[in-house]
Amino acid sequence: MRVEFRHIFLLPVMALIGIIALTETGRLLAESPAADNSGTPSTDVTPSREPPASPARAGAKIYWLPIREEITPRLTLFVKRTLEKAKEAGADYVILDINTPGGLGSAMEDIGKDIASLEKVTTVAFVNTDAASAGAYISLSCDIIVMAEGAQVGSSALIFVSPGGGIMEVSEEIREKMVSHARALFRAMAKRKGRNPDLAEAMVDQRIWLKWVTIEKEDNTVEHRIMTKDEADEFVSESSDPRKIVCEDIVTDKQLVNLDYKQAVKYGFADGWIKQGEGREALLNYLGLKEPQIFEYEPTISENLYNIITSPFVTTLLLLLAVGGIYMEFTTPGFGVPGIVGCGALLLILTIGFVLDTANVWTVMLVFAGIILLAVELFVIPGFGVTGVLGVALMVAGITLSLVPFVIPDTSWEMGYLLVTLRNVGLGIAGSVVLVLVLIRVLPRTPGLSRIALQTAERVEQGYVSSSAELRSLTGSRGVAITNLRPAGKAEFGEGQFQVVAEGEFIEKGENVEVIDVTGNRIVVRKA
Repeated sequence: MRVEFRHIFLLPVMALIGIIALTETGRLLAESPAADNSGTPSTDVTPSREPPASPARAGAKIYWLPIREEITPRLTLFVKRTLEKAKEAGADYVILDINTPGGLGSAMEDIGKDIASLEKVTTVAFVNTDAASAGAYISLSCDIIVMAEGAQVGSSALIFVSPGGGIMEVSEEIREKMVSHARALFRAMAKRKGRNPDLAEAMVDQRIWLKWVTIEKEDNTVEHRIMTKDEADEFVSESSDPRKIVCEDIVTDKQLVNLDYKQAVKYGFADGWIKQGEGREALLNYLGLKEPQIFEYEPTISENLYNIITSPFVTTLLLLLAVGGIYMEFTTPGFGVPGIVGCGALLLILTIGFVLDTANVWTVMLVFAGIILLAVELFVIPGFGVTGVLGVALMVAGITLSLVPFVIPDTSWEMGYLLVTLRNVGLGIAGSVVLVLVLIRVLPRTPGLSRIALQTAERVEQGYVSSSAELRSLTGSRGVAITNLRPAGKAEFGEGQFQVVAEGEFIEKGENVEVIDVTGNRIVVRKA
């Protein structure tokens, strides 16, 4: 298939349309219970926790949130928006329909915090297939956890991922620091929700050896406890009748806790389970909800676009459009499509940084300071020197810092993150240079676009003389300073007035001067 350049040039305009699409608002899908199957909850394992509270009134208002993907910042936005809607609407229940392999720790922490802090609303985690890694923490943050038959939860090991998507190796010191933080998160959330904190911790740290201790009491009743291996050994040794104590491993010190649906109920992580395939109606029956109003939310278009626009590839492409568009705008008359596309792409890059919570006012100031210096270099100072280099450096620094979650890298992981981000920024700038060179060659030959490109040349044989050649002819000329030269000012030579710079001293208005050097557009004079 043949693609003409005039079609390719429309791509920046399409990018601008994409920016406008980000303002699209959320949509709400309201429906009544749609499950065709019905059934009663099955629990052939005795729960360690009390069943849910008394049945809610008929017509309870339920907000249904599907979490069936990797845990990302986009999902954080979706969950936060839906929880706010539920709170404003006076919802009775928020049900999270969970099937996730896990995801980013920061997103997990934010989602768990939002769910746990929801007041006057009962939150339910329905683990219908898998709540691995970050999904286990999100489940733990809910008031009630119900498992589907065959579902599992746990295995929340920390994996360090570079911004490029690869797995990174980190030092033991950094790993221990992060594992300790995750253990504290899981333990605190378990205590907050009335679940066993040791079991929650062991989902993160495989060094925890847990025992399921069964104690036969004197009244022939049985008590179950979860203990660490050391606690269980000490408990047995201090018991007056060790024969009435049975200990079995939940997990050894070489494994992470990963529970199937029956184990989750048995050990008190979940409240109950329902048969696979019985669907939504069985869950509602388990919760004691009759004829509820169900409001089911799905991500909006803008939320679905989030993962796309925050990818390294799109960031690099936006940077290419930003630098290329702004440069083309500087070098063409008026303000047109290149300026709109360049400014729009730059604003979108900074917006991505603010959404990711990595940008701040200082990074924005660095970027715009760089643009100002580039403008000064192009329009005020001849050639391309220190000002231009400094402008590019400030732009690169500002954009890079707006995309990384730190200022100075303190660990090997942060250094790797910074290097990958710098690579993406560098590729964007290099691509913009190529784009500008291509446009310079192609625009004059493109119908409809040739008007913004210079198509004629002023040749010497046609009588044209460059300004630099004309200025060089002033070397040795004498004239009069028509303003104070401190050290820059104006001087008159013959019938022409020129911007000049005094060498080594200030020269007062009216004094005679002599041109001693001309470099580009810079004329250096001294007292005659």
